[in-house]
Amino acid sequence: MTITSKLILGGVLAFVGVSCSAVAVGMIVAPSRPEQPSAGVAVLIMTFGAFVVPGTVLLWVGLLRRRHARHLDQVVAMGQASARLPLAQLGEQLGIPVPRARELVLEAIAAGKLVGRLDHEHGVFLSGSAHTGVQKIGVQCPSCSGISQVILAPGVAAHCSFCGLRVA
Repeated sequence: MTITSKLILGGVLAFVGVSCSAVAVGMIVAPSRPEQPSAGVAVLIMTFGAFVVPGTVLLWVGLLRRRHARHLDQVVAMGQASARLPLAQLGEQLGIPVPRARELVLEAIAAGKLVGRLDHEHGVFLSGSAHTGVQKIGVQCPSCSGISQVILAPGVAAHCSFCGLRVA
């Protein structure tokens, strides 16, 4: 069962349970016949057992799983964006303890969503997919065929030193 279906089913069950509970309380508080208070108690007990408790459990589980999925997505995003990610910083960012952050990183690695390794000694995740920094390479210009030494850095355009064409 997906997270969304748990939340929807839990919400529906809780709504039906609260509505039936209101009817049962009405039967207990303002009975129109002498046997209605005992029937109202029976309906109230049955309503809680059949609707309110299961609906509350489904809502709780759905919310917990949704929060877990969001944390896992954030771990993956932060792990891919940073070459070196301290677990203490990750835990602080997500508002979770460091052991839980370690579990999330290991889960993301095991699921294949995150590439890298966890340095247990220093408490740091070392990304295998994040760009490691600035590189200087030789690039042949498609316009003038000159070979320019350009510096590649994230967010910086590299241009041919001979004709000025953008090469990277």
